[in-house]
Amino acid sequence: MWIAEGLHRTASGHVVPAGAVVPGLRSADPDATLAIGHGATVQGGIDHAGAVVLAPRASAWHDVRGGHEVVLGPGATVRGRVTALGRIVVQAGASAGDLDAGGDVLLLGDCRVGAVRAAGDIIIVGAPTTGLLQPGGRISTRPW
Repeated sequence: MWIAEGLHRTASGHVVPAGAVVPGLRSADPDATLAIGHGATVQGGIDHAGAVVLAPRASAWHDVRGGHEVVLGPGATVRGRVTALGRIVVQAGASAGDLDAGGDVLLLGDCRVGAVRAAGDIIIVGAPTTGLLQPGGRISTRPW
């Protein structure tokens, strides 16, 4: 069940159009990808059983929960916690609260996040701003 107006269904999942404002999203479809368009705003949280992708400058005002993976594009903002059963990717310029991944976490560029907990590795490329790092595996770094 979806809680949103203006949501478009595609062959690979669901898309919130660029610049749209929606109240919140919830879905139990693990095979679908939820794409939040460029500059779109989700005023509530996102709870999706599949992959979640926030395009550049998209924002969510509350927690984001994804199944396979969560990807925060450049400049994307999540005001709450980001949780995924798989990996989490945070690209340059993006910001979020605490991260909790069932797989690896990739922090790319000058992103800003809170504490990071990963069941797998934490891979840092560049110089992100983070809180406490708690890997299940290794922490690896390299310059941008």
